[in-house]
Amino acid sequence: MNLLNRKLQDQIDIMNQYSLLTYMKLLGYTPVHETEESTVFDIPQDNEPSVTLIVEKKNNRFRLAMSITNGGLLDLASLLFRAKPEEVLADILPYRLDQLMSTDAGQKDHLV
Repeated sequence: MNLLNRKLQDQIDIMNQYSLLTYMKLLGYTPVHETEESTVFDIPQDNEPSVTLIVEKKNNRFRLAMSITNGGLLDLASLLFRAKPEEVLADILPYRLDQLMSTDAGQKDHLV
């Protein structure tokens, strides 16, 4: 590892030692649930599914959980590929939706 990359990695390691809980509270988030092992925060999203951030106290790591009550194919593709619905629709090929639609159409033709 060259000196520049090592310095960057050292900075990342130092930053990651800071408390995630303190950071969330400094940003103005209030825990919605707390146990000895973890603290849970709700992260509101504009026109997006709600996100739950869980901070593990022992190792100072976090994980995200999304709460989606229901959705269609476009919602799922947007979530899986972290793309806005309009991005998926603008360039459908990378999301393989064209293959899905072709396969689905072929199956419906055999049923008729």
